[in-house]
Amino acid sequence: MARSYRALLGPAGRVVEVGGLQATVLDAFPDATLANSVHYRGTEDVTGHALSALERDYEAAGVRSWSVWTRPGDREVLRPLLTDHGHVLDARPLLMAGRLAEMQLDPRTDLDVERHCPWSVTGRIIDEAFRFDAAYFEEILGAQGPTSDGPPRWIARLDADPVACVIAVPDGDEVNVAFVAVAPSAQGLGLATELLRHALRDCRADGAATASLESTGDGEGVYARIGFRAYGRLGNWKRDTARRA
Repeated sequence: MARSYRALLGPAGRVVEVGGLQATVLDAFPDATLANSVHYRGTEDVTGHALSALERDYEAAGVRSWSVWTRPGDREVLRPLLTDHGHVLDARPLLMAGRLAEMQLDPRTDLDVERHCPWSVTGRIIDEAFRFDAAYFEEILGAQGPTSDGPPRWIARLDADPVACVIAVPDGDEVNVAFVAVAPSAQGLGLATELLRHALRDCRADGAATASLESTGDGEGVYARIGFRAYGRLGNWKRDTARRA
């Protein structure tokens, strides 16, 4: 998961390491907690000293909102410390994973698919899908560089318009599906699910054996039907400096 965030930021952001904590920093978007987030190697690495150091780093960068991600089973262990440092549990996505050879990836319908599409197009679909006021993923991902740079991604077109996207970040024989998104105008048509099947078939052909993702409640049933299994809930602990001021 941490690797996915680093890969998606590209040259637009930087990484700060404090002990066993790794923080992504994107000062151009000071309220974007998806871009300004912290991951850890082990719970023992999440200390008051380390969190205080990151608070200073984010404040120096002008970042107002950032988050710490907890793994399944760690939420209650880290809750007191995170709460003491002003973090509030903001989301609990489900960690899901599975072996590609066991998933239902056969195509169900024809799609107009483009792989390695322009990053700005991918970001625009994500912004529309999640109804962000600012087009920040269009700008973040657009900074990746040439079309061939960065992790694999796919878009699906409907009547020639790009309306759905998938981004998958490879790590050895595993791939993390960082985003599955579909524009509001094309939701409910099954495009995102079919595009995900297409992307995972490509990942399998490229040598990946397993895939993982973090799902919101709306997507859990869809991913389960493809063959992803649940492995517990992550925790997204947000710290809003502006609110605390």
